[in-house]
Amino acid sequence: MLVIREGTSIISIPRGPDVPVIGRIKLSEICNMDQSPLPFEFLKGRTYAKKGEKTIRLKGGKSGHDKRMCTLQIAVFTDGVPRCKPLLMFKGRPKSKDYRRRVEAQRYNPGVVVIFNEKTYANTSNLIDWVKNQYSMASAYPLRDNEPRFLALDSFAPHKNKGVKVRKNESEAAKKKRQTEERL
Repeated sequence: MLVIREGTSIISIPRGPDVPVIGRIKLSEICNMDQSPLPFEFLKGRTYAKKGEKTIRLKGGKSGHDKRMCTLQIAVFTDGVPRCKPLLMFKGRPKSKDYRRRVEAQRYNPGVVVIFNEKTYANTSNLIDWVKNQYSMASAYPLRDNEPRFLALDSFAPHKNKGVKVRKNESEAAKKKRQTEERL
């Protein structure tokens, strides 16, 4: 049975007037998100040994791991509560039903979201999916409360989505989808 104390949300974030704020934004609603590339093998072709040693052990990497990499995306909230799972992006077809991709994604901890992308790095589609499926759910406040939020992003091109170019023969469904994404 779920017990919720008065003045707290389901994820134990205080909701009363004593909640710390910066300006008019609560600390729990301020977030910084960024991506960083992560190669599987660091310092390829290098090793560490004490100066003057006669024998140096070499570590041989697994085949192909020297070229394999992923992108790590993390979100940090000002109050220090981790609300969004880390996201790992690997190279691969996003909607592929390839058995190997599904098995690989299942090998990771359930506390990590694993996706596949054509270029291994973030794009506007990934960012919109992340906002819809993780960031929007990370708040203690439902969207209907209109609680102000602050999401800090850098100037990476997918973070600066300028919307989709309007086509003359755009269908109503496509127009609705485009307008939803532009509002986001």
